[in-house]
Amino acid sequence: MKLKKFISFLLAIMITLSCKKSELKNDTSNLAGELKGSVWAGEFRYTVGASQELQPFSIMLNNDGTLTWTDFQNSRAGGTWLIDGNKISLRFLNGTTNSADITKEQWSNFSNPGANGFEIASITRSTIPTLASLEQTTWTGSLINSVWGSYDGALHFNSGKTVTVISNGYSEDDTYTVEGAGIKTSNYGYFIFLNNATNVKGYNHYSDIDVTWNLTRQ
Repeated sequence: MKLKKFISFLLAIMITLSCKKSELKNDTSNLAGELKGSVWAGEFRYTVGASQELQPFSIMLNNDGTLTWTDFQNSRAGGTWLIDGNKISLRFLNGTTNSADITKEQWSNFSNPGANGFEIASITRSTIPTLASLEQTTWTGSLINSVWGSYDGALHFNSGKTVTVISNGYSEDDTYTVEGAGIKTSNYGYFIFLNNATNVKGYNHYSDIDVTWNLTRQ
């Protein structure tokens, strides 16, 4: 009698584990549909050229299978994306490719082929900012200048599409547009929003100087 109960117990465990495994498989198989139209933000670096600092970027996984890539220099149709199981594959317009493991919230284990000329360091799910969510908010933190070192900086978003940029005590009003998971300013580069829009990372390149912004919402 005890043996029968033990066998029944083992069978129940095996059935439970099998169901959970099946549920997990179904979950990853639905990723492609669930992530259509999603936007992601992270950091990448060029592996060739003079400037190889980490800089922010975002990717929009468009509903039609294309992707839009936005960084300091560009906002452009970047190629196509495809999710198979828990793996996302990117094919860029110049024929290069990249891939990574993907969940609903982040990517990992990037392939980063050397022929690409760049590598992705990190990327997490984000949102497209709106003017209403930005207006009258202030973000403060530090700037890291590749030549001068670190100093204080801040962004204060005014009404409309203007932002007051404070850099080492110097203040200037600038205009901006919403692009991908961030904003692109006229004079101060590209800024992405991370961690449920509580942190900002920015980047700009002036001649031979790279400037990285790390700010937190106040």
